[in-house]
Amino acid sequence: MKYLTGIVALSVACDLDSCGLWQTPREEFTTNLDSYVRESESSILGTLGIEKDKIIPYNGNTLYNVANHARAYCDLVAEKRYKALDGLFFDAIQDTKTRMLIFEYIFKNRTKFKNYKEINRFMHSEFGNAWDSYVSSYSSIQKTKNAIAKKKEEIDNARRELYGTDGEDGQGIEGGDES
Repeated sequence: MKYLTGIVALSVACDLDSCGLWQTPREEFTTNLDSYVRESESSILGTLGIEKDKIIPYNGNTLYNVANHARAYCDLVAEKRYKALDGLFFDAIQDTKTRMLIFEYIFKNRTKFKNYKEINRFMHSEFGNAWDSYVSSYSSIQKTKNAIAKKKEEIDNARRELYGTDGEDGQGIEGGDES
């Protein structure tokens, strides 16, 4: 699906609580609009965060698919547009919920980014401890989930050995009591 992103998308109201950019020059919406069109199928993030049928300034009643502010920010990160991003969060977004979406979009897709180390450095420089805490918490939760899954598998294996069952009720494979 074709959609608008970048500075233009950050200048269009979205369903998030972020404030957006309001000083974007008219030319970006008229003369330069094509330079903000992307194809979701060729994006690491797919259709995540794309809002459909939005009206954008200076284009009449034409409807566009537009990246929400978190997605537009992440698209700029993916395109290595670090200069354009410098301070942009604090100028255009400022919302904790949107910041968490940005973190989620980037971190959960980190294995898809060829330049994740570079992105990680940028995210640290832009967001500092907030980014570091998110990464640390997410990693900790994943380790805990993995440990729980491993322990559950061990218990299930022990139950099968002990009772000859796959069920959780301790009944035999036949499902009945042998008495």
